[in-house]
Amino acid sequence: MKRKIKKGDYVMILTGENKTKKGIIKKIIPKLNKAIVNNINFIKKHVKPINIISKGKIIEKEAPIHISNLYLLNKNNIKNK
Repeated sequence: MKRKIKKGDYVMILTGENKTKKGIIKKIIPKLNKAIVNNINFIKKHVKPINIISKGKIIEKEAPIHISNLYLLNKNNIKNK
């Protein structure tokens, strides 16, 4: 499957809770046809403590979005970056 989207492109999210949000692609995962968009689609991951001294944590990190749910914006369409 040929992808028009690459790292550094400005895209808009088409579906989900982040619908109509815009951002720049941070990373592409070609095997899964997914991309990570900068500061969009955060998930919370629970991390167990490693030893007795350390504590468990809840980490927020960016989750990948399927490429079919992204719309590539041209330079002419960029208004509010």
